[in-house]
Amino acid sequence: MSSVSQSGTGLSGRRIGALVLGVVGLLLVILGIIYLTTAAGSLPSFIPGHINDSTGHHPLRIGVSLVIGLILLAAAWWLGFGGRKSGSASSE
Repeated sequence: MSSVSQSGTGLSGRRIGALVLGVVGLLLVILGIIYLTTAAGSLPSFIPGHINDSTGHHPLRIGVSLVIGLILLAAAWWLGFGGRKSGSASSE
C-alpha cells in the first residue's frame, strides 16, 4: 500500500511541476508580446524597461522572454505528458 501512495505522490509532483513551468512560461510569452507591441516609453509601470519619451522597443528583452517562455512551455509539456507514454507502453 505504501508503494501506491508513493507513486501517486510522484505523479502529482510532476503535475505540479508541469503546472508551475507552464504558468511561468505563459507569463514570459505574454511579457514578450507586451515588449513587442508596446514602445519602451509606454510600458506599464510594473514591467521593467520603461524609458521616458522612447518610441523604440527592447529587442533583446523580446527575444529572451519569448525563447525562455517557449522553452518552459515545452518543458511543462514534456513533464506533464512525457511519462504517460512509457506508462501505457509497459501496461500493454
